[in-house]
Amino acid sequence: MSVPAAKIRKTAYISSAILAGILVFLFQTCLSLSAVQLSNSFHKELFEKHSIYSHVSDVISSSMDSYLNSLKKSSPEEYSQHSEIFDMLNKSTTPDMISKNLDSISNGLFDYFTGKTSFLPDLYLNSQKVSSNGYIQKDPSAIAGIGKINLNAVLLYINRNDIVNYLAFIRFVYYAVKQVENLSLMFLIFAVIIAVVLCKKALELLKWFGIALTVYGILSLLSGISLFIFKNLILPSGISPIAMSLPLPRDVILSYIRDCLTPAIIIMSGAAVICFVIWAALRKITGNFSRPAVPENIENKYTPSSNRILKVTVFSLICVLMASITFFKVHTITRDFESNDFSSVIYKIRNVSTSTKVIAASGDTIYMLQINLVDQNDNKPVPNTKINISGKSSVNNQTYNETGKTDFSGIAKFYPDKGSYYLSFLTEDFPSQFVMPSPVFIELKTAGTTIMTVNLKPNEIDNPLSSGIIEVEVLDSRNKPISGIELSINNPAPSLGHPDAVHAYTDSSGIAVFKISEGSYRAFFEEAKLPSKYALPAQIDVSVKADETTRYEIRLSNK
Repeated sequence: MSVPAAKIRKTAYISSAILAGILVFLFQTCLSLSAVQLSNSFHKELFEKHSIYSHVSDVISSSMDSYLNSLKKSSPEEYSQHSEIFDMLNKSTTPDMISKNLDSISNGLFDYFTGKTSFLPDLYLNSQKVSSNGYIQKDPSAIAGIGKINLNAVLLYINRNDIVNYLAFIRFVYYAVKQVENLSLMFLIFAVIIAVVLCKKALELLKWFGIALTVYGILSLLSGISLFIFKNLILPSGISPIAMSLPLPRDVILSYIRDCLTPAIIIMSGAAVICFVIWAALRKITGNFSRPAVPENIENKYTPSSNRILKVTVFSLICVLMASITFFKVHTITRDFESNDFSSVIYKIRNVSTSTKVIAASGDTIYMLQINLVDQNDNKPVPNTKINISGKSSVNNQTYNETGKTDFSGIAKFYPDKGSYYLSFLTEDFPSQFVMPSPVFIELKTAGTTIMTVNLKPNEIDNPLSSGIIEVEVLDSRNKPISGIELSINNPAPSLGHPDAVHAYTDSSGIAVFKISEGSYRAFFEEAKLPSKYALPAQIDVSVKADETTRYEIRLSNK
């Protein structure tokens, strides 16, 4: 039994009006979030209102000494190793410096959240003051040459990866809000076009707008009431977990969050009142909304077939256009989702309370190796590049071989044990626009996070050089491999700012690897870096052939 055309049209008419009301609510919500709660200026005003600067200054001043004293007792070796930095941080925690850092962090974080930069902001460890005679004076409490430390490095050093993950998740929220705002506006325009096509008279279009405004007003009113109940009844009793994770007084945190919710409550409630006022005005014009919005005889057998064909054609074209734009938008969002590695961010946040790394009770320690891959010319991160870490643990002699890929920030993380490892890149996946670095020998000695930055040199398109690999095996007098010894090869084209030789360390198999341009060179040891028990051997001639690996062998004799 066929469904009457009038019934189909009435269903489409009411459904599009309800959908339009939902879309207006989504657009208005996202727009107000972007303009208020997600804006830097809004939070700067709250910082001033709640004296966040002075609270943070008090917290840092009171906790710095206790932290350093605790570190001296629990890890004297680590404190001694980084005592210069700790002393610098302690002397730099003046109220003025803290205020400047909070402003810098606030600006930098909002640039990071909005996608203007891929890096977290820097912490500035010195300040510059202008004297009466006009000369710039550096803060004497800071160490020369060290002006700032990136917030990401600080958080990783103190093992607060959870904060890094939450900041990345906030970045995802910003992106999601912006996309919902754009998508809701786009679909709202399509809904209005559909309403214009469906409505035969201006009165019917007014009724359509009335239904949409009613839905929007109800959603706004419910949201405003829900936020009001949450702000005054639920939040005060549930603030404890948030207060425990932040080093600020509970009352300050509670008042700050309430002030963040207040504009949303006002906007939602005000929008609901305006909608119902407009709804009442439209009702007087169009009559009772309880009656069918579209007359039953709006389409009947007497309607000319040409009009029906025209409307069907227009409606079909709108649907095709909507589908095309939606497909393009979804493709763009998917691409951005992958390039920003948001899937990894969501996974980490979802599993933050369910995935726990188990540490044995015997006192084992976590070692984390972070590789930062950047462009040598502009320090931009190099994402989606595979890095391999291989070697043996010096604790249990367990073999470690893992391949990771850099994320959108150019960062790859590995969790090996204490020991010596071999860092290399996979040829088939390496970006063609860069020169692939030689494999590097890394030794993890200190527990915690070890950060290594690898600068990639762009290929010189105007003078491309073929390159090959040299492997030099270093053995002792008993033909056993010697690991951890630095071997050098004279640089074929030394230039200003570059060394006269390239260097590599032998791995656990006693092999040092070099990737250099085709040609003839000399391999040698530096006497100052050679273990004292070995005699300094003579230099050996080596040659490199394009796209080939050449193996050489050196035996060291005892003195």
